[in-house]
Amino acid sequence: MRKLGFKIIKNNVDEVILVKEETIREAIRLLWEKDNQVVEGAGAVGPAALIENRKQFKNKKIVAVISGGNIDDDLFNEIIHKR
Repeated sequence: MRKLGFKIIKNNVDEVILVKEETIREAIRLLWEKDNQVVEGAGAVGPAALIENRKQFKNKKIVAVISGGNIDDDLFNEIIHKR
């Protein structure tokens, strides 16, 4: 199965962007503050990539998939109240 997954990625993905944990937290916080969306870490990775790479995406049409609200209540509260 790993070989198949790697083959699919190799043939269809142009770039992989890594993001910092703190930026994922920032994205979770911003999605809550701006849109009242409760998003788990995995669901906030797309917006986190945009935050860390603003110049790369400036003046481009982009889509970021935001999904998953399965986040622990205590963790969510810690993230949204941290400044």
